[in-house]
Amino acid sequence: MTARSRKRTETAPARPPLAALLIACLVFVLCAVYAMPFMPDDSFISFRYAEHLAQGHGLAFNVGERPVEAYSNFLWIVLCAGMHKTGLNLPRVTPYAGILLGLLSIVVLWTLCRRRAPLWTQQLLPLLLFASFGPFVLYAVSGMETALFALLLLLVVRYAEDAVQAPARRPLVLLGVVGFLAALARPEGILALPVALILIAVELRRGGRLPAAARSLALVAGAFAIACAAYHAWRVAYFGDWLPTPFLSKGVEGTGLVTGWRMNLSSYFVNWTYYYPPQGWTFLALLVLAVAGNRVARTSGNRIALVMALVFGAVYANFVDWMPGMRYHAAIAGLLLLPAASLHALVPDEWWRFAPSKNAAPFATLVLVALLAGSSGLSHFKMVTQKMEESATLCNRPLAQWLRNTVPPGSLLAIADVGMVPYYSGLRTLDIHPRSLTDSHIAKGAFTVDYVLARKPDVICLSVRGVYTARMDPSYWSLYKHDRFRLEYGFVGTVRDQWYQDRAYWVFLRNGVDVSDDRLRALPEGIGKQRRTRFDP
Repeated sequence: MTARSRKRTETAPARPPLAALLIACLVFVLCAVYAMPFMPDDSFISFRYAEHLAQGHGLAFNVGERPVEAYSNFLWIVLCAGMHKTGLNLPRVTPYAGILLGLLSIVVLWTLCRRRAPLWTQQLLPLLLFASFGPFVLYAVSGMETALFALLLLLVVRYAEDAVQAPARRPLVLLGVVGFLAALARPEGILALPVALILIAVELRRGGRLPAAARSLALVAGAFAIACAAYHAWRVAYFGDWLPTPFLSKGVEGTGLVTGWRMNLSSYFVNWTYYYPPQGWTFLALLVLAVAGNRVARTSGNRIALVMALVFGAVYANFVDWMPGMRYHAAIAGLLLLPAASLHALVPDEWWRFAPSKNAAPFATLVLVALLAGSSGLSHFKMVTQKMEESATLCNRPLAQWLRNTVPPGSLLAIADVGMVPYYSGLRTLDIHPRSLTDSHIAKGAFTVDYVLARKPDVICLSVRGVYTARMDPSYWSLYKHDRFRLEYGFVGTVRDQWYQDRAYWVFLRNGVDVSDDRLRALPEGIGKQRRTRFDP
């Protein structure tokens, strides 16, 4: 090394090493590939909206009918519509889009960690916890909006922290933009920017800088309010409803406030089904680390991230969801790990500048513990998703294909699982789940036999426990036993979609739908060899 280069090296600031970022990105990609394939039924609702939008039919679940806002991820649907417009297959491409968004989330978290931990060894542990965190990895590849929302929340914290450090126009404008995008990504995302602006004002007031920045904060808040008002005015005018139907079916309106809390606490900490691991303890551990990190380094960014995570965690306590892994909370894992990145200060910097002969073994142990802790539950999720994919491969897709090839294209399908089967069959669909997602009449009121029969569905698929004997929801039982149903519909057969819960679709065709016996016999049997058909003796 020459004297000039040695002098430049000693005086110029060193370029931040990328080791922690590269390792975390590699771990995330490996975990994501391991978690694939995972495409839950709800993903296909978004795909159907996105494809109809790209094809010029608007935001409609059923083309030609009054539109219903049965989604809660407008921005993701718009992005999916753009991908579909270019000819991409959404079920195939969206997992990789989620991986890309997950990698961008790791990059943003890394930039924030660098402000708290200058050494790559100090940055690595929180990044590994995030990159291998089971719920985040699982829903990054699910075809859903989780990774997008996680990225936007981290960007809100990033620009909020910038605004506190230097309340100039650029970070505040960027904060307003990502805050509005978060409001479009998820309905509850509308809280992100107001929470950030309030916390920024509190931080600036502590330093006596609020009067100088008050006008800029007010302008950002006003622009955000106008943009959100315009979006929601359009949304209400377009759909005719104030709330999306998922809020009615999965929110407190659908379950009752205390009932929703009780159900969530059970699923978070007890294991409300025998094959879903309770992830509440994992998130509780992240919360403990976040609180401890915030006490070690009481920075504005740490406080903003922690408060924002608590706000969204409180919101999600009111929403009951059937899918594994606390999918709503998965997006706030990065917010909790940001304050946790400050815990490195509990150990002297000299320890992190280890030599191979000194601290390499303890550090490697910490890395291993971080990987095991972050990925805890991922192998269990893999077993769950394999069962779900088995149902999709052997039941849902074959049933959808049978419907596409059997009944006329304009037929109306009545079914409770309104994702995969409607998507692949291409049929107009009536969501007969008692807490309907895509039918506003049932979502607002209740399931009634008269309403379902008045819609005159050509095909009815009832979700039943049992292949030969029926154990079904009371609503379905009232339909099944109704005289008019028995008179107007004929039993076709059963298609088993879960062996571990002995769950099957009982398929009925409306009298007058012209279907040959050969097509009726072609009804798929689903999982296993147990089936019952109309031709059985």
